[in-house]
Amino acid sequence: MSFVIRKATLEDANSLADILSRSWMSSYKDIIPTEELEKHASLERRRKRFETLLAAPENNVYILIHENVPCGEIMFCSSRDEDLADYGEIVSIYLLEEYWGKGLGKALMSFALEKMQENNCRNYLLWAFKENARAIRFYEKFGFTADGTEKVSAFSNQAIEVRYRLDLGTGR
Repeated sequence: MSFVIRKATLEDANSLADILSRSWMSSYKDIIPTEELEKHASLERRRKRFETLLAAPENNVYILIHENVPCGEIMFCSSRDEDLADYGEIVSIYLLEEYWGKGLGKALMSFALEKMQENNCRNYLLWAFKENARAIRFYEKFGFTADGTEKVSAFSNQAIEVRYRLDLGTGR
């Protein structure tokens, strides 16, 4: 399988927005109310958000390109959770639905964990919707486990998000 994962640039903002928007529509159609999903997944909104994210050096945004098609993205940074300040955080990982089950998600996650390990990070966290069974199975294959921490999302149906952790060592 021919693909490349590279650091995203401002020129990738449109592709990243497309990946995230389409992925949200596939992944969250039964989790987030349709009207809100369409609003939050709008291409214009996502493009502007990626432009902001790509301008901040603390964000690590990477794009996956398979046979010249941008089809995946991953973003990671230092933990944004105060109680796990020494962790690395997978903020987002998305693939276009037609690329699910082809090993590209595994490649993205492995890439991010390896990059964080290069910076002496050995413990990781991520958040997932409690109802997103497909994503949870994927994270659990990497060894992530729910740590009992939950939060209510900002969506009108108050979907629950669960924190998952992967602890491989003694911090940074």
